[in-house]
Amino acid sequence: HWEQQNNAFMQSIVQWLRELPRAAQRLLIVALLLGFLFVQSLVFLAERQVKESEIINTTKVAIDIQNALDRAESDIIFGNDTEATALIKEAASLMPTLPQRTTEQRNRWQLLANAIGDTRKSLERIVMVETPTIVASVSSELFTDPDGFVLTNGKLLLYRGQNNTFAVTDLTTKSTQPLAVTVANLGHLSQTVADDNGRLVFLHDGKGLVVLTLSTQTLTNETIDSEPTAPAGGAIYNGRLYLLDPGQSQVWRYQKTSAGYGGRVPWLRENVASVAEATSLVVDGNVYILTADGTVQRLVNGAVDQTWRSQPLLDTPKTFTKLLNPGLGKTLYAMNPEGQRITVWQKDSGRLQAQYLLPSLKHLKDFAVDETNQVLYLLDDNQILQVLLNKQPGPVRQ
Repeated sequence: HWEQQNNAFMQSIVQWLRELPRAAQRLLIVALLLGFLFVQSLVFLAERQVKESEIINTTKVAIDIQNALDRAESDIIFGNDTEATALIKEAASLMPTLPQRTTEQRNRWQLLANAIGDTRKSLERIVMVETPTIVASVSSELFTDPDGFVLTNGKLLLYRGQNNTFAVTDLTTKSTQPLAVTVANLGHLSQTVADDNGRLVFLHDGKGLVVLTLSTQTLTNETIDSEPTAPAGGAIYNGRLYLLDPGQSQVWRYQKTSAGYGGRVPWLRENVASVAEATSLVVDGNVYILTADGTVQRLVNGAVDQTWRSQPLLDTPKTFTKLLNPGLGKTLYAMNPEGQRITVWQKDSGRLQAQYLLPSLKHLKDFAVDETNQVLYLLDDNQILQVLLNKQPGPVRQ
């Protein structure tokens, strides 16, 4: 029924058109064409307005990104690292809003991405070291697969905790010789403990500390009363032992005794949440703790120093494992094995001094610093490598 009505209606329209005078038919056709052109012009204008609006918005975003980077560069020059970090993050957050449909848009996006990368390198003092110098290989039948090393008297002392074996690499001759160390009934060595008297002290998975005497090539044990279950690090300063205890969110301090260390007292006087995530510490009278995300905090008299902070990193790595303060000098060094880098801060201000990126290292185990000769030593699997420390680091390559 509906189809019949529709057909009848269409036939009536056709009949009406046929009955119109020829002049009226022409006028009707012209009117329909003008109406079509008018509608098309409205669509064209709407599309043009959309394109113009997109161009204006895109140009504004690009200008905002460049302005943020210009301000960040100025802040870097004047040492306002926190503000520079925020501005670089702001610029990076605007990048996804830029279209990349045309070649021109893609080129503009790439230019801005490169500018963000260059500004970031300037802020983070990147030193790209693609080929560190090989010092020595330490793999032999008598000694292989070291866990770590320590710089002592111009030589590198290497240790392997699995069987408590040692070797020494002479940095002049580049030769490595195993040591015939007498091993008592001790646990497996895990890490070195910085001693301001220069002794070679180690933590191990048994009880107490282990001290290596090179002149007699013997290991001796020093007891620790009320030792924490799994200390993450330790240091000896002014005759006192400090142990980092993430499990109890505490730094314990011990007095020297005839047999080792005792008289344990909690050094922290307030709750410091970051201690639970800490991986290493150094002590120079104050205590500096490193957390896995690359943050260093300074603790003074058992409390967080609110006037000091390490310059934060733009990304958030999760494997910073070791903090050094060679000779209790003016510089802090931290190792990030997963990120293949060594990060360096100025100890007085917390500002980044350099970040050595080491993309060729696949299994970074340990590092040591010779600040007198400005050399950074690295342990990667069974190889010892070295990098010269730059006086004015930046986005350069060695």
